[in-house]
Amino acid sequence: MAAFSPIDAALEGFRLTRDRPGSVLAWAAIFAITIIIAAMLIVTGFAPRISGSMGTLNTEDSAAMMRALLNLAPALLALLAVWVGLSGVIGAAIYREVLHPTDSRMAYLRLNKDEGRQVGALFTLLFAAMVFSTGVNLLLILPLRLLLALAGKGPTAFIGDTVVLALNVWFGVRLSLLPAMTFATHKIDVVAAWRLTSGQFWRIFGTLLLSFIFATMVYFLILIVAVAMSVLVAGGDMGVLAHLKNPQVGMPAQAYAAVSLYAIITLLIPVLAMVIIQAPTTVAYRALASGPDAGAADI
Repeated sequence: MAAFSPIDAALEGFRLTRDRPGSVLAWAAIFAITIIIAAMLIVTGFAPRISGSMGTLNTEDSAAMMRALLNLAPALLALLAVWVGLSGVIGAAIYREVLHPTDSRMAYLRLNKDEGRQVGALFTLLFAAMVFSTGVNLLLILPLRLLLALAGKGPTAFIGDTVVLALNVWFGVRLSLLPAMTFATHKIDVVAAWRLTSGQFWRIFGTLLLSFIFATMVYFLILIVAVAMSVLVAGGDMGVLAHLKNPQVGMPAQAYAAVSLYAIITLLIPVLAMVIIQAPTTVAYRALASGPDAGAADI
């Protein structure tokens, strides 16, 4: 294993965006167009369910809200499937750019087994996280709370939630290189991904923490730009901000233009977040998968 700098790795997404702006814009355009078309088709196909359920989502009747959510479940699952599929395609393009930068045809985009394995890796991570979190609650937190309750101790919800969060973060970091490894090795190997991160928790955690901080900064920057551009399109009318939060049929033409521009600009956010977060994990994988031992023991 070769050592890597969390700071250098966390900046990889910015390097990629600087060197391949055309590719990133192509990914964002494909993501936006696909999501818009899929949302329109899903809304049209599930229109009766959606129209009959949206009005009860804000009710205080928990039973009515649960029925509404169950009614909306098929539409939400369909949209989630599209989102995961896009994430697999764009994620593979990010890994391809970092690991095979000369393979740049079609903006690094493909539609083959690599993309399919990325979708499989994402679902594997989700399933593993659910199983681990459930196991922690059943085998550790629940018995701890019962013992403390029998001993007459005070409420332990905060302590329990903190322990669960810390363990979930640890587990997530240990498996965070699975998608990059899946792309590089052409197989989904959870055990190998777990072994690869052995002794590297703090380096990878630092890389991911910096990446999330950078992604959050970019998120707010894009929101500021989107709002400013929308107000400019609306002729400087600050009242358009209400339409951005709650667009409705019958808005003035300028409001429609402002809302549309806002939606287009903010659709850059998911792809840029993927680039900023996933490119660093690829650098970490590349370093840990080759070279001499990194040295210091970790957890």
